[in-house]
Amino acid sequence: MIRFFCCGFVIANLIATAYAATVVTSENAGQVSKQYFENGEFVLMREEKPSMGMDAQGHCWFIAGGRLVSDTCDEMLQSMRAMRDELIADLSAEDRAILERAMQMQREAPPLSVSLIGKKKIAGYTVECHAIGARRQVCISARLLDEIKEEMGDGRFVEMLQRFGESAADMGAENPEEKAVRELSELGFPMLDRRQVMSSPTMDSAILKTLPEKERNEIMSQMGSDGVVIRMRGNRVSSVEKKQAMPELDFSHYLRISFKEFLDRSTATTRGKWEGFPPAGQ
Repeated sequence: MIRFFCCGFVIANLIATAYAATVVTSENAGQVSKQYFENGEFVLMREEKPSMGMDAQGHCWFIAGGRLVSDTCDEMLQSMRAMRDELIADLSAEDRAILERAMQMQREAPPLSVSLIGKKKIAGYTVECHAIGARRQVCISARLLDEIKEEMGDGRFVEMLQRFGESAADMGAENPEEKAVRELSELGFPMLDRRQVMSSPTMDSAILKTLPEKERNEIMSQMGSDGVVIRMRGNRVSSVEKKQAMPELDFSHYLRISFKEFLDRSTATTRGKWEGFPPAGQ
């Protein structure tokens, strides 16, 4: 009886370990993505295909051009800094001065106003919604961020995201709006991130008249004085699930390259070539 109980306990433990991931599902313009967090491991799936991830040992990976780009996360950060320094070193003195002025202007750009506009529920979590400037809204959950930090163990995942964000800022790739979003993301998990987009040209008035009254009134309410339709578009978390299984990833058909190789070939990629590499899938 004792032996049976012990065996049952071990089996139950194994099952619990196999289904222990927290899964955050998001939607953006009909496209579905899932973020998996379990015991220091992170995987992002887009439309049920692997996109990027990080393991508990500090290795990062992502899929680009049918290739699996993988390296330690630290090596990726170092390669990004080295690439930046190399690109700057290759510039003429005049071009370097222009770039440095542009980066200085970016760093000195006044921050956008960030104001709390209210609280609401998203996917079962109470979130704080913030207006960033006049065209963007971000809602965050401190509780979900704490749960993910706990799931990820030593907090390496959140720290690494912050370091990648800071590295992008150092390279002059972060504008005041993105900086505000990054700083909010350090306080809570983004449950909603939407910005105003304008649709143009607008519908002809004759076409509007053929629409049902409710739909016509909704479109008219979103239409500015210049006839442009203004809508909010972006990412929204639709569900958060616990004790789920991590996805089974098969990278056997991807060509594997290091992050440094990826950066070295990035210029060739913009020309539609990968010199020295076989076509994706071979």
